[in-house]
Amino acid sequence: MSGVRSALGWGVGLSVLGLVLLLRAVGVVADDASAWPWAALAAGVVLLAHPQARQEGSAGWPIVLTVVGAVFAVGELGGLPAGIPLAPVLLVAAGVALVVSATLGPRLGRAAEAVAVDADGATSARLLLAHGAGSLHLTGGAGEGLVCEGTAAGGARAVTTRVGERLEVTLRPPGDLEEVARLRRPLEWRLALPEGLPIDLEVRTGASEVRLELARTAVRSVRVGAGASDLDLEVPARGHSRVEVEAGAADVDVRVPQGTAASIRTRGALASVDVDERRFPRHGDRYRSADFEEAAHRSEIELAGGVASFKVG
Repeated sequence: MSGVRSALGWGVGLSVLGLVLLLRAVGVVADDASAWPWAALAAGVVLLAHPQARQEGSAGWPIVLTVVGAVFAVGELGGLPAGIPLAPVLLVAAGVALVVSATLGPRLGRAAEAVAVDADGATSARLLLAHGAGSLHLTGGAGEGLVCEGTAAGGARAVTTRVGERLEVTLRPPGDLEEVARLRRPLEWRLALPEGLPIDLEVRTGASEVRLELARTAVRSVRVGAGASDLDLEVPARGHSRVEVEAGAADVDVRVPQGTAASIRTRGALASVDVDERRFPRHGDRYRSADFEEAAHRSEIELAGGVASFKVG
């Protein structure tokens, strides 16, 4: 498909150049007319159709070339008043390029890849999600015999290591996180965990929207390192779990399922903290359910951040 798009771009670009030569030959375009608008238009079309521009969302400059070339080409044909100033046209083209790159650009050419990591008979697992910028949605409901499954727009690569009865899994983008950031490839991962396999989960993410719905999982520990993120975390509803969140300039919303007790401690001088004290009364430096020590289902929650905003309910 990428080869077809590239060929289409070259075909349109060559057609534009051929058209201007034809219009000159029949006298529609004057012989002394500028050739650069047509060259810019053709180059912009070719670059827009290139697979790299589509995959990496780097459509800004091709859009600028296309818009500027099209406006001045129409002017050469007499469709616009003479003497159009270049600066306003460049501003309009740059604005269009920014809007397209910010909204449609990152999604062009990104197919969602299927993800399925087999548990290989392990009785427990450690799962590290090394996620970059974009969005991450994690929930329960994975098939039996799997550590995780789902889809990954932008790609994902799994590395597994067996340590006795435990399987250690790292899921990361196809390139390293620095490359993902440089190419501005937001990732969209939608993954599910099994309901019966004990898992120690770690999530590392940057500027992302992260939603971790872990109520229907057997996750026993969660560690989240988040940058400038929006984090919505529902803690496991069953058993005894431990949750640790280290956040930067992030909005963190932690939800504790009904019937699950919790002990919550927050750290961070500039952090904003909002805890439902009807469910979790304050005791010293912690907020804690009245029946926390005796509860069969409970979660120990540690929240730390710089200028983060924490909400627990």
